[in-house]
Amino acid sequence: LKEERAKAAEARKREAGLLAELEAIDRRLSEKRKQVALLDGRIQRAQAEMGELQHDIARLESQRAGQEDAMAERLRAMYRLQVQGGALPVLLSGDDPVAQAVRLRHLATLATVDARMIREYRVTSEGLADRKDRLEVRRKEMSALRTEAEGERAEADREAGKRRVILARVKDERVYHDRM
Repeated sequence: LKEERAKAAEARKREAGLLAELEAIDRRLSEKRKQVALLDGRIQRAQAEMGELQHDIARLESQRAGQEDAMAERLRAMYRLQVQGGALPVLLSGDDPVAQAVRLRHLATLATVDARMIREYRVTSEGLADRKDRLEVRRKEMSALRTEAEGERAEADREAGKRRVILARVKDERVYHDRM
């Protein structure tokens, strides 16, 4: 009986040490849960940003398609003009120099409009390429964040498993010694 009481007392002492270990595991577990929560928040922000980027990409693609249509229409008009002999016969026709100057000014305005359309198309295309690059970077970030979050969750699950094993072992030992 004395031996069993001594073993029970020893088990209680070990239980105190195990309680300290359990507290440490609980702290690590809560830290892991906080890290997982932070990672989940970052994942949600990245998903929201990806949604915005996809919306921007769709908008820019639509805008670029409209610009391509306008430039195609402009090119068709220029081709028709070229088939008819080009711009010079139109400019040089007629004897009125004032009318010729007005026609030349109109053509210069059209050339300026064409140059602006081309610049806008370039800006749109560059913006689209930039958004697509940023979207790809965000996708890679999301993948890394998800991998990290899964790792943290797995580690938290291992810590929780350790905790359960220790608790079960302590409980079993205590019950055994108390019974004895």
